[in-house]
Amino acid sequence: MEISQLLERSKQRQVQIIYLLLERNGSATIKEIAEHLNAYRNTIKEDIECLQLVFSTFNHQVELENNDGVITLETFGKISNLEVFYYFVENSTYYQILMWLLDYGRFDIQSLAMKLTISEATLSRRIKGLNELLAEFDLKIKNGILVGSELQIRYFYFLLLWFGRPYHVNQENIIDKSSIDLIQILEESLGFPFTEDGKIKLKIWLVVTKKRLVLFSNEEATEEFTAKEYRFSDNLFKELYRVLSLFYSQFAYNWDYSEAVMFYLFLLSNFTLVKDNPLTHEFITEVTRKNYPVAEMNAEVLKLIREIADTSKFSAAFRFKTITTLFRFHYRIYYFKGNFTFLGASGLDHLRDDLPDERLVDVSEVIVKRVLELANIPESDRAYTGFFLEDYYLSLIYLAYRDLEFKLKVGCDFPFERDTADVFIDYLANRLDPRLKVDMLPYEEGQKYDLIVTNIQKNYPGMLPDQVYILFSVEYSYDVPGLEDFLGQHYHDIIQQRVIK
Repeated sequence: MEISQLLERSKQRQVQIIYLLLERNGSATIKEIAEHLNAYRNTIKEDIECLQLVFSTFNHQVELENNDGVITLETFGKISNLEVFYYFVENSTYYQILMWLLDYGRFDIQSLAMKLTISEATLSRRIKGLNELLAEFDLKIKNGILVGSELQIRYFYFLLLWFGRPYHVNQENIIDKSSIDLIQILEESLGFPFTEDGKIKLKIWLVVTKKRLVLFSNEEATEEFTAKEYRFSDNLFKELYRVLSLFYSQFAYNWDYSEAVMFYLFLLSNFTLVKDNPLTHEFITEVTRKNYPVAEMNAEVLKLIREIADTSKFSAAFRFKTITTLFRFHYRIYYFKGNFTFLGASGLDHLRDDLPDERLVDVSEVIVKRVLELANIPESDRAYTGFFLEDYYLSLIYLAYRDLEFKLKVGCDFPFERDTADVFIDYLANRLDPRLKVDMLPYEEGQKYDLIVTNIQKNYPGMLPDQVYILFSVEYSYDVPGLEDFLGQHYHDIIQQRVIK
């Protein structure tokens, strides 16, 4: 689910206008916006006026101007688009319905329609539209109650609050003394600390859990977790079960095995632990080995990656990051349904352009197909599940590519005095795309280089003609785009030679 789908259609369009302006460096004409969004110009003009009114509530931290049909967006480094986006989300009917159900558990059409100041017919239409979105999470609103797996309900609300609200809102609003106490007890009992983000995530999950325990019995939830895949035997689960049972008994909550499972799966799928802690390493090793469905997915994915790449070329830190990332992805895909995104229909497609070999994109698609099979995802759910998964694996492959520890060694041969040549080398190096890992060095005869950059015609022993780039001029930035293309192509080629099998 895209977060923007929670907004009414006109608000979705206004958010699209903001993102279109961001894509076009803050400026576009009304005509261009209307054509891009397939809307009437008058509609766009009305949207611009609405946006100007919205931005006026943010103390001039962001401004939108209409100068003879040219719309310009200007920000001043004091606000993010997420703050603006949250303004739309929290005022949307969908969001208010969902939050009402979180706080009160149920509603009747007449009372809620009066609360939202809309007609009962409009509310019914909104519920129908909301159910279409909730289907991705295998949830629905029926007779004024959110119906579905208790695990899915809590997972959905965690995602809604984590992704649907700015960081500082969650930081400031999720204040519950019992949750704070429990996190401290868990850190002391388990022996490893949670990250700062992890603590906020935990607080959100615990607040949602507390609301659900107050509102509903967990008898049905108990029945959910009788299947084999919910039987855990690792030491972390056993310790969690013990600590959580003791803690919640003081509040007279019915904290049973199913509650321990839900907390445990949240903890693993969102990975809230400090990764460089030795106990975290030990815990991941144990859990991955004992949870067979996830262990099988991890093994399959790592096998596919090793078939196309020499993983020994990556740093040890990144290899561990890969394991923990796959671990988290696979727990989430196996035990939960649905996801939230800000990325829109294009996802992370732009990363493809920076990958050195199309096979790296292909392997992402192969991994997705295999994981969907291992997780027994129904055919009806595979389209949107696969979309999110492919982005996960593509991002991991991209990070792997960026992690490679070697650099292009480039000899720069300029016929100037050494100090002057050093100035030009530094000038060029600081104008290159920082994503290129390049050492620009003064050329010395007899040294070995991957490439040569020069502004003179000269033979370089051991270098092929296509390994030498002759600058038209070193005094200006004219050659920088062409030089970047030259370096980038050779960088990709060398990675293929050294890493891709």
